[in-house]
Amino acid sequence: MEACLCGVPPCTCTSDETYHAAPGDFRGLQLKISDIDCVRTALEPHHEWRQTATQGRRSLSFRNVNVYFCHCRRWERCTVFDIDAYLARIGLSGRPSLAEIHRSHVHAIPFENLDPSCGRAVSLDVDHLAQKIVHGRRGGYCFEQNLLLKAAYEALGAEVETYLARVRWRAPAGAIRPRAHLVLGVRSEGMTWHADVGFGGGTPLELMPFGPGGPYEQSGWLFRIVEEGPELVLQRLDGVSWGDVYSFSKVPSPFVDIETSNWFVSTNPSSPFVSGLIIGRRPSDGSVEILSDWSGALLLTRETVEGMTKTAVDPRQVAQILETSFGLPGFQIGSEGRIARIE
Repeated sequence: MEACLCGVPPCTCTSDETYHAAPGDFRGLQLKISDIDCVRTALEPHHEWRQTATQGRRSLSFRNVNVYFCHCRRWERCTVFDIDAYLARIGLSGRPSLAEIHRSHVHAIPFENLDPSCGRAVSLDVDHLAQKIVHGRRGGYCFEQNLLLKAAYEALGAEVETYLARVRWRAPAGAIRPRAHLVLGVRSEGMTWHADVGFGGGTPLELMPFGPGGPYEQSGWLFRIVEEGPELVLQRLDGVSWGDVYSFSKVPSPFVDIETSNWFVSTNPSSPFVSGLIIGRRPSDGSVEILSDWSGALLLTRETVEGMTKTAVDPRQVAQILETSFGLPGFQIGSEGRIARIE
């Protein structure tokens, strides 16, 4: 087996296609390797070369690794997650803790369904999510936000599992909703954390230990996780009683199931994310602000631990509210009564 142009000795992979690693200049990178059988990485240029089997995995993440790929004498493109740009988007720099990232993400990035409400299907490609949310300074809904967080955590060396959840929050008694929400299990330094930055107004502000436990106080809100047969249920104290937020299986969900659920949520005419509008944010004081027409009327809702206020909104005010309150310029209610881009 001849050596690659990069000068690194060939790997011992038994695949028909051989990939070699050579020094590059990537930091906190995430590689899409669905068609790669083995990866050789250098923790330092020309030192401690390591071969890693990748069968059955969608991606590998490395922290402070220098790596480049070539294939059959042709340089291959690597997908690099720009962790520094993401951290700047949420107001951080350096290498903050996972907990700092979670809370800062919740405060900085709004929950929104502007794309499906405008008739656009939502892409879950990490490059697209970064372009939209990080560089385009947009928001997103659960699949987008939590997969972006997943990419960031993996770029910093954490291991992340994904779990599809059924939303139960204030659902009618006996109602069974589809698995249309996404939750993360994040393992780092011997601990596994429950992470979720994408539940709109009910989003937990902080990481919580994964599995049954609590209550956990977060800026006055109380959350706990309880076990219900084979599932875990996130609950929030709603007044004087605990209300179910969502339930999810302890078995991780494969990406193909997440893609299917996302396709339904962002394209099915019966989905409220397609037929209606919901925009939310969590200011640093822990309060909730939501602009939505899901109740049948267009309302601006503000909620704190002490109570809730609802204000009717004139559709002509939507463009200004989106820009000034949620940091989302360029949209308005169109002539047909639906959200539309301002051309």
